[in-house]
Amino acid sequence: MSTEAQGLFSSSVLPWQRASFAHCLAMHSANRLPHALMLAGPNGCGKQVFAATLASVLLCKNGTDNELEAMPCGSCDGCSLLQAGSHGDICWLAPEEGKRAIGVEPVRDAIRFVQQTAGYGAYKVLVISPAEAMTTAAANALLKTLEEPAGNSFICLVCHRPNDLPATVRSRCQTIAFPAPGSEEGLSWLQQAMPDSDGASLALELADGRPIEALRLATTGALDELASIRQTLSGLVHQTHTATTAAQLLGSADLDTILAVAAAVLETTLKDPLSLDNPGRYRQLFCLRDDICQWASSARRGVNLARDGLVAHLCNRLFTSGRSSSVTLWQTIGWDLDKKGSMAMSEGTRQGILSVTIQDKALLYSSYMPFLENGGLFVVTDRHYRIGDEVFMLLSLMDESEKFPLPAA
Repeated sequence: MSTEAQGLFSSSVLPWQRASFAHCLAMHSANRLPHALMLAGPNGCGKQVFAATLASVLLCKNGTDNELEAMPCGSCDGCSLLQAGSHGDICWLAPEEGKRAIGVEPVRDAIRFVQQTAGYGAYKVLVISPAEAMTTAAANALLKTLEEPAGNSFICLVCHRPNDLPATVRSRCQTIAFPAPGSEEGLSWLQQAMPDSDGASLALELADGRPIEALRLATTGALDELASIRQTLSGLVHQTHTATTAAQLLGSADLDTILAVAAAVLETTLKDPLSLDNPGRYRQLFCLRDDICQWASSARRGVNLARDGLVAHLCNRLFTSGRSSSVTLWQTIGWDLDKKGSMAMSEGTRQGILSVTIQDKALLYSSYMPFLENGGLFVVTDRHYRIGDEVFMLLSLMDESEKFPLPAA
């Protein structure tokens, strides 16, 4: 058992989990506790604390017959062994250090563990966290145990992204949902848990309302880095940074963190009514968020993504998708100015066609300047073009001797 997991057994259930915990205690008291339980919700909302506290109740020698509100006694042999990390009836399975996935062999070892007779109390407890880290082979190996569990076994799957687990595994577990708590409840708890409560509000905001994640950011000194990444990515959407500048500012930041923050920035932007005015922009942002989730999922599965190339691509997509929904262009027409200043189509004049992809207004108008210098005439059009549209501009080119300055506007 890792040191991090061992520390969870000295915790108590969190305030926003009390109703769910009371429900589990009621099932346990009535001998109706399911053999497999899935705790599903965003990472950083306290699911591991819940799993550890529930396991403590099951393994506490003085707590099996307690009332529904009872907690582990903390003083019996079972509780002492749990807190020391040496209890023989619990297996806490997580990815090995330096790895993202849980392979099939560790899962097979865990299965053999729960099939043995309990040595200290009434239960053999297996906790897998995060459960979606299991490879496909590992998840399939667990199926038979979920279908035909040993009589004294209890399996708890802590799952941040349930859809990453095979449906066959999900269907064999009873699920308890753990959404992020309300902002007031989460902030109140965080202010008591943080050494410096002044930064609790910012930490909770950067953690998207997840109190445990906010506490981790505050205690590990990652708040400043995360705030910088979020500011940079938000700047791309709101046009305060260019894609090249943003890629440089992101430096060597962790790819997983960049993708997580980018997804959060897009979620915030999509909730902004101004970003929903134009269906085209909404689709662009939504599709980009979907792509980011797929990239993040690939990274979690161990796919070796080219970090620098992907970050540059992400910055370009955020920069382009964040632009205003439409612009009104100046329409180019193939007329020349004769010496009297009236419009007439010159016979035999050379016509040039230029293809321009709209990036922004400044670049668009600068593309028109060479045509202005060649005597082109522009009128306003009612047609609206969107960012990324390709425009073909037609202009009659004249010789130097035929050029006349355009009339003042």
